[in-house]
Amino acid sequence: MRAGGIPAALPADRDFAFGGDPAAAARAYEGAWLACELIADRWGGDRLAAFYRAAGGTGAPRAFRDVLGTTEEDFTRAWRERLPQELSSAPSR
Repeated sequence: MRAGGIPAALPADRDFAFGGDPAAAARAYEGAWLACELIADRWGGDRLAAFYRAAGGTGAPRAFRDVLGTTEEDFTRAWRERLPQELSSAPSR
């Protein structure tokens, strides 16, 4: 966020690739962590685990719908709204 504002989308699989830009990978992991934290806070740990399993099996769009009862677009909007408050309270690195 410090470098370029709020990301437009959730991290994609390619964002976690090794051998590329380590700062970009770190941002992807942090963004994914905050997405998991949002799921756990809103839907609970059991649903987070169910979402993780479903996304690995049938894909994220279906997991958002079937497990969380939302769409990837609506979830991304909520995640983007949460990022500033989460990252502004995080210690500087």
